[in-house]
Amino acid sequence: AVVGAGVAGLAAALGLTQAGLRVALIGPPARAFAPTADAPFDARIYALAPASIALLEQLRVWSLVDPARIQRVARMRVFGDAGNELRFDAYGAGVERLATIAEEGELLRVLAQAAAADARLQRVPAGMRALTLEADAAYLDLDDGTRLRAALVVGADGAQSPVRGAAGIAAEVVEYPHTAVVANFSIDGRHDGVAWQWFCDEGVVALLPLPGDAASLVWSAPHVLAAELRALTPAQLAARV
Repeated sequence: AVVGAGVAGLAAALGLTQAGLRVALIGPPARAFAPTADAPFDARIYALAPASIALLEQLRVWSLVDPARIQRVARMRVFGDAGNELRFDAYGAGVERLATIAEEGELLRVLAQAAAADARLQRVPAGMRALTLEADAAYLDLDDGTRLRAALVVGADGAQSPVRGAAGIAAEVVEYPHTAVVANFSIDGRHDGVAWQWFCDEGVVALLPLPGDAASLVWSAPHVLAAELRALTPAQLAARV
């Protein structure tokens, strides 16, 4: 049983069925993203390392990703508090790309498509209410009254994982007093596949290339500043960035 139906849960479930196991994927489907004229790209993106892409290839889903919705990162420019800079270049490192930018919604789409076609995988949209561990198996009680018996339970249910808590697995939580503010922008000119990042008194600001003339902002800002940024109009936020 895999608890959590996001990118991690879907990938884990598919990998387990490839290993020959029967799998119940528990939890409501993750939210779907539908591109619009005003929001052509998902606000939540991933910078995928080559190992992550290799996993998606092993799961036979990477070929299903729309190539028009992914972006190669060719270079990175990282600036510190005093203005010093680090540069990373795919060509100089002898690799084809440093990372690949992909939308969460696109990854969810292809993983869910593969899950729907997998006869060994059963989707259970109810949430987990309780987990009981016994000598012979684990028993999961779900919100809809169903009880499932499983030989293995995988928790892919987020930072506050109920599976982890129910299993009595300890975790050390370190408070990081920042909120991530994300937004997508149209840009003037070309980004040439360059990712930018600044470390400063106002947090960590990253601008990541998206396909075409678009860029993704990920601003890890102190909580008070993050609230101020979220209250701005789009034009005001663009000027502030």
